[in-house]
Amino acid sequence: MDAKTRRLDHLAATQVIDDTEVAHCWQLVRDGIRTCKLGTANLPKVIALLRAGLGYGADEWSIDIEPPHSDRAMISLLDDERTCAAPALIAELERLAEREAESA
Repeated sequence: MDAKTRRLDHLAATQVIDDTEVAHCWQLVRDGIRTCKLGTANLPKVIALLRAGLGYGADEWSIDIEPPHSDRAMISLLDDERTCAAPALIAELERLAEREAESA
């Protein structure tokens, strides 16, 4: 893992998430970071896609609004699929992006 990836993963690991559903999904967010599917370069794009009701996928990792046009997000890595409230997940991803920008 390069330094940027380690820093983003550390920020994700130390982010306190009160919503239990989002906290359950957050492990797969971290898996996406550690496998370089989600990073500082594409985090803003992923947030924008989710806000637009779309999704993002890279190899075996994906994050989507599921079902389409709903308020539910689904994150998956291989056979591990987790769902949570999309607005809450987007808010946490935005907070992670803000914390990353502040730490750079």
